Amino acid sequence: MRPGHLGRAGIALLLGLAFLLGGLAGQPALAQMPQLTYGSATVDGQIGEWNLSTDRYAAMYPNGDASQGTTGDLYLRYNCANQTMYALVLLAEGVTGLAQPNDAWVALETVGNVVVDGNTAGNFAWVGVGFDGNSGHVQGYEAAFPVTPNQQVIQHLIAQIQTLSGVPSSTERNGDSGVVRIKPRCPVGNLQVTKTVDWNGFPPDATQSFEICITGPAYPNGNCQSIGPDGGILSWNNIAVGTYTITETDAGTAWTTVISGSPATVTAGATANASVANTHDAFSP
Repeated sequence: MRPGHLGRAGIALLLGLAFLLGGLAGQPALAQMPQLTYGSATVDGQIGEWNLSTDRYAAMYPNGDASQGTTGDLYLRYNCANQTMYALVLLAEGVTGLAQPNDAWVALETVGNVVVDGNTAGNFAWVGVGFDGNSGHVQGYEAAFPVTPNQQVIQHLIAQIQTLSGVPSSTERNGDSGVVRIKPRCPVGNLQVTKTVDWNGFPPDATQSFEICITGPAYPNGNCQSIGPDGGILSWNNIAVGTYTITETDAGTAWTTVISGSPATVTAGATANASVANTHDAFSP
């Protein structure tokens, strides 16, 4: 092939690339996610713990329409320890919110999937109630709701509050370029439990099984695995860092159980170890 001469294959390749790039150019660009801050907040209507610079995550607009100008701001913080997202909605100066519980909410992915609203006791509080002398007027709200870390990106978070103008203030609803996207990322590690079984001269029972459970940040309600009569190694991988308690479900009166290394502390990128030893009562022929 002569220098500078592409040939049919080269031309076909260029045409294919041009078609692909042209198709991508016609798609709306996804906005980069802002930097999410990490920490906790107290949902009590007092905003002193919030940093209105670093915690700011997105602007809010009339009916979520960015072309109509900003009417407020959404602030976010994520707590890896309890896997909770904290949100603060603050309306802009000159914009008055209405303390209407059904019209103040946060939804994920779709408007219908409301995860917290003004009726959610303990996880919602109005901010600036009666700031202008009218007890029905507010400046915003605080809210908290669960979000699992290290999962797929939540492509659409919508926060809304009704205003005195009759037009709600909300994060952008339409168009891929401005919608609020989140993905909490938390450090993870591993926990390995070595299970040993001493039959103490007793003929092993092939149907015997043992259940080992851990309770901690990744599994506040516990998570259990079973293992057979010979023991072995049980692993919990890529779990949230923190302290975990290891327990064994009662194996019966014939067994003595000794657990070592509990509680175990899981740290980022490392493997914590614990052991569970079971010894059977001595065999009497």
